Amino acid sequence: MLYSNLSEVNIMYYIPEILFYVFILTFTVYALRHYVIGFLAIVYHTKKKRVSNNDSYNSKDVTISIVVPCHNEEAVIEDTLKFLIGQSLPPYVKNYEIVVVDDGSTDGTPNILEKYSRQYPNIIRIIRKARAEGKAKALNYGIKHSRGDIIIIIDADHWLEKKCVHKLVDRVAKGKADIAQGVCIIRNENDNLLTRLIATDYYGGYFADLPGRTFLGSYPVAGSNFAVNRNVFEKIGLFDEDVLA
Repeated sequence: MLYSNLSEVNIMYYIPEILFYVFILTFTVYALRHYVIGFLAIVYHTKKKRVSNNDSYNSKDVTISIVVPCHNEEAVIEDTLKFLIGQSLPPYVKNYEIVVVDDGSTDGTPNILEKYSRQYPNIIRIIRKARAEGKAKALNYGIKHSRGDIIIIIDADHWLEKKCVHKLVDRVAKGKADIAQGVCIIRNENDNLLTRLIATDYYGGYFADLPGRTFLGSYPVAGSNFAVNRNVFEKIGLFDEDVLA
């Protein structure tokens, strides 16, 4: 018997096949996007100018603000503060502050922050928010209360090499860039398959996705471990507080 119209066909029979082709199409588009971005990243790395640490500085008196948003970070925030306090700073830095925004923590984070703010009152400033409102709002709150010419965003669970801040600030202080993005290394990368996959995703983002998009003129940042000239925020505004992460 021939069907007289489509309404008589059991559409459910074709759903698996439709889903299969939708998946293939999505995967193909996603793969092509990565191939294009990867190629542009190679072009970017080939053409970009290297910044020499021997270049002369545009400023001799730079102030730096490290803004650290945190929420229930008692397991990691103490180590992060130790790494930040122990930074080897450039000679032209006249003032260095660590602004920690406690985004409504309900664990032992406030006690740890209080201890370090008492030990280092001239370096660490704690700003407490009564309730958690997300990273973007915490960052904006910290930036508004910071004093630095250059602002560095650091997550609460980061371990920094001794010259991390120095390297980030150099790019901006020398007038080579208004934003400098550092690379985050997954410290438990070799624990298991999941951590290796996460690390691969991170490195793909840092060495392919970000450079490729930069070549296209979008100038993305990864969300942490980057320095920004304060005038950037004055020109284009602060972070979008409606984002989920």
